[in-house]
Amino acid sequence: MLSQFTWKNGPELIPQHSIAKHRILESYLSAYFQTLVGGQPRDEFKLTLVDGFAGGGMYYHEDTRELVKGSPFIFLQAEKEAEFHINQGRTKPVRLDISHFFVEAGRDAYQHLGKR
Repeated sequence: MLSQFTWKNGPELIPQHSIAKHRILESYLSAYFQTLVGGQPRDEFKLTLVDGFAGGGMYYHEDTRELVKGSPFIFLQAEKEAEFHINQGRTKPVRLDISHFFVEAGRDAYQHLGKR
Protein backbone atom coordinates (compact mmCIF):
# COMPACT_ATOMS: atom_id res chain seq x y z
CA MET A 1 0.00 0.00 0.00
CA LEU A 2 1.36 3.38 -0.95
CA SER A 3 1.25 6.33 1.39
CA GLN A 4 -1.61 8.79 1.70
CA PHE A 5 0.97 11.50 0.97
CA THR A 6 1.70 12.65 -2.59
CA TRP A 7 4.90 14.71 -2.08
CA LYS A 8 4.35 16.42 -5.44
CA ASN A 9 4.40 19.90 -3.88
CA GLY A 10 6.96 19.33 -1.14
CA PRO A 11 6.39 18.27 2.47
CA GLU A 12 2.94 16.99 3.37
CA LEU A 13 0.90 17.67 6.50
CA ILE A 14 1.53 15.00 9.12
CA PRO A 15 -1.31 14.07 11.48
CA GLN A 16 -0.95 14.09 15.25
CA HIS A 17 -0.95 10.29 15.57
CA SER A 18 2.11 10.15 13.30
CA ILE A 19 3.84 12.81 15.41
CA ALA A 20 3.20 10.57 18.44
CA LYS A 21 4.60 7.58 16.54
CA HIS A 22 7.76 9.56 15.76
CA ARG A 23 8.18 10.48 19.43
CA ILE A 24 7.95 6.80 20.35
CA LEU A 25 10.55 6.00 17.68
CA GLU A 26 12.93 8.62 19.13
CA SER A 27 12.57 7.20 22.64
CA TYR A 28 12.95 3.64 21.43
CA LEU A 29 16.10 4.33 19.40
CA SER A 30 17.75 6.09 22.33
CA ALA A 31 17.10 3.13 24.63
CA TYR A 32 18.02 0.66 21.88
CA PHE A 33 21.47 2.16 21.31
CA GLN A 34 22.14 2.36 25.05
CA THR A 35 21.15 -1.30 25.47
CA LEU A 36 23.21 -2.57 22.55
CA VAL A 37 26.40 -0.69 23.37
CA GLY A 38 26.00 -0.17 27.11
CA GLY A 39 29.23 -0.11 29.07
CA GLN A 40 30.98 -2.68 26.92
CA PRO A 41 34.61 -1.79 26.19
CA ARG A 42 35.03 -1.52 22.43
CA ASP A 43 36.37 0.86 19.83
CA GLU A 44 33.52 0.55 17.37
CA PHE A 45 29.99 -0.75 17.21
CA LYS A 46 28.56 -1.79 13.82
CA LEU A 47 24.85 -1.84 13.15
CA THR A 48 22.50 -1.77 10.17
CA LEU A 49 19.17 0.06 10.44
CA VAL A 50 16.34 -0.26 7.92
CA ASP A 51 13.38 2.10 7.65
CA GLY A 52 10.90 0.24 5.46
CA PHE A 53 8.48 3.17 5.16
CA ALA A 54 10.79 6.17 4.95
CA GLY A 55 8.43 8.71 3.41
CA GLY A 56 9.77 12.01 2.16
CA GLY A 57 11.78 12.84 5.27
CA MET A 58 10.14 16.11 6.29
CA TYR A 59 6.55 17.08 7.03
CA TYR A 60 4.49 20.04 8.13
CA HIS A 61 2.84 19.51 11.51
CA GLU A 62 -0.90 19.29 10.95
CA ASP A 63 -1.72 21.70 13.79
CA THR A 64 1.21 24.13 13.93
CA ARG A 65 2.44 24.00 10.31
CA GLU A 66 5.95 23.73 11.76
CA LEU A 67 8.43 21.73 9.65
CA VAL A 68 9.14 18.44 11.45
CA LYS A 69 11.50 15.54 10.80
CA GLY A 70 10.29 12.23 9.47
CA SER A 71 11.66 8.85 10.44
CA PRO A 72 14.87 8.91 8.33
CA PHE A 73 16.04 12.07 10.04
CA ILE A 74 14.89 10.79 13.42
CA PHE A 75 17.16 7.77 12.85
CA LEU A 76 20.13 9.99 11.97
CA GLN A 77 19.60 12.41 14.86
CA ALA A 78 19.14 9.56 17.36
CA GLU A 79 22.42 8.05 16.21
CA LYS A 80 24.34 11.29 16.82
CA GLU A 81 22.74 11.84 20.21
CA ALA A 82 23.33 8.23 21.26
CA GLU A 83 27.00 8.37 20.33
CA PHE A 84 27.38 11.51 22.44
CA HIS A 85 25.57 10.04 25.47
CA ILE A 86 27.22 6.63 25.23
CA ASN A 87 30.64 8.25 25.30
CA GLN A 88 29.97 10.39 28.37
CA GLY A 89 32.35 9.25 31.09
CA ARG A 90 34.26 6.81 28.88
CA THR A 91 38.02 7.10 28.81
CA LYS A 92 38.11 5.62 25.31
CA PRO A 93 35.14 6.59 23.14
CA VAL A 94 33.23 4.07 21.07
CA ARG A 95 32.38 4.98 17.49
CA LEU A 96 28.99 4.00 16.11
CA ASP A 97 29.36 2.67 12.56
CA ILE A 98 25.77 2.54 11.39
CA SER A 99 24.61 1.71 7.88
CA HIS A 100 21.18 3.02 6.95
CA PHE A 101 18.71 1.80 4.38
CA PHE A 102 15.75 4.11 3.82
CA VAL A 103 13.18 2.27 1.70
CA GLU A 104 10.29 4.11 0.08
CA ALA A 105 7.93 2.73 -2.59
CA GLY A 106 6.44 6.08 -3.59
CA ARG A 107 8.45 7.76 -6.34
CA ASP A 108 7.64 11.34 -5.31
CA ALA A 109 8.39 10.65 -1.64
CA TYR A 110 11.66 8.96 -2.60
CA GLN A 111 12.68 11.93 -4.74
CA HIS A 112 11.76 14.35 -1.96
CA LEU A 113 13.81 12.35 0.54
CA GLY A 114 16.76 12.38 -1.87
CA LYS A 115 16.73 16.20 -1.90
CA ARG A 116 17.32 16.32 1.85
